[in-house]
Amino acid sequence: MNQGVLAPPARRKANEDGRRRTLISSDSEEEEANELQHNGLARNIWWVNQGSSYQEAEPINIICAPTDDSKPHWKRLKEVRQGDIILHYVKKNLLSVSQTIAPYTIKPRPYGMRDLVYLVETVYYQLKPPIPFSKLSAALPSLAIDEGPINKYGTVKQGYLFRLDNKALKL
Repeated sequence: MNQGVLAPPARRKANEDGRRRTLISSDSEEEEANELQHNGLARNIWWVNQGSSYQEAEPINIICAPTDDSKPHWKRLKEVRQGDIILHYVKKNLLSVSQTIAPYTIKPRPYGMRDLVYLVETVYYQLKPPIPFSKLSAALPSLAIDEGPINKYGTVKQGYLFRLDNKALKL
């Protein structure tokens, strides 16, 4: 997946709003490794299944989920830190990568129902072209990530937010 996901800021191309961006490939693995560090700490890598919420969340640069702690895949939003990396999976494709700009807050959902949600602000970077799951499906199960997005059959789990690790970014 070495498609410039963590390209240095100078190699990112801003859209008119200055926050949504399209990724441009990075040539240096050292640059990518440096980008995985944030204030001296390794960043968390996350996978979010978004379905129809992507169309509402991407333009306003957020992810959010109900404040129902009985669902671990929603409760994980409380573990997201500033500078974390999120892979956005929608309808059998990775469409975007985002970087969080703040830890979660509890706010009314800014679209649809106005229920209270865990909300994380991000900056979305659209993948051009999107990466089909079929290109990742053989390699992701071999990572065997606890609480990861892939089940034992090699398909995407039902749920919202899942852990990944740095190895997943190399696919």
